[in-house]
Amino acid sequence: MTPDHARPDRNAKRSPSSGIDPRVLARSKRDAMQARTRRMRKRIAGLATALFIAAFLGIYVQLASGHDPALDSAKRRASTHLSASTSGSSTAARTAAAKAAAAKRAAAKRASERAAAKREAEAKRRAEQEETQAAGAEASSTGSEATSSGSESSTGSSSSSGSSTSSESSSSESSSSGSGSTESSAPAEVTTRTS
Repeated sequence: MTPDHARPDRNAKRSPSSGIDPRVLARSKRDAMQARTRRMRKRIAGLATALFIAAFLGIYVQLASGHDPALDSAKRRASTHLSASTSGSSTAARTAAAKAAAAKRAAAKRASERAAAKREAEAKRRAEQEETQAAGAEASSTGSEATSSGSESSTGSSSSSGSSTSSESSSSESSSSGSGSTESSAPAEVTTRTS
């Protein structure tokens, strides 16, 4: 190789005889670099926008369909934490369950006691009503017998003495049975019926 065929030096200045002005050449290179920079910036901005929209759309669709990955991971962590601390929390849970069961049993016992007391009171009230009715029926039959015997024995004012005899006999019967104030009002009703 001879020096005739040597490569031109890049740093060598071109002569004005080559036909291109160095300022125009520099300006064209600068414009080309700016255009390339703009293209790169636009591509990067477009790519970033597309990636953001795709990620946002994917997350939106996932949340809208009810599959929240944050909640799933929280559940996994909670179940892992729960399984790790089951020995400590299981005794606390058993204690709490036992307390709740004891409270439930106590409430059921109180409710059954109230129901039994209510049934007893109802049975007692019915028995008193039956006794009152039986005493009233007895008093009315005794009062009518006393009225008829009183009218046979006396002349003239026999009806008034008979009614007083019937009220005396019915009041003595009610006091001898010892059932109370409810029965004493029943013979008064019987006497008003017979008079």
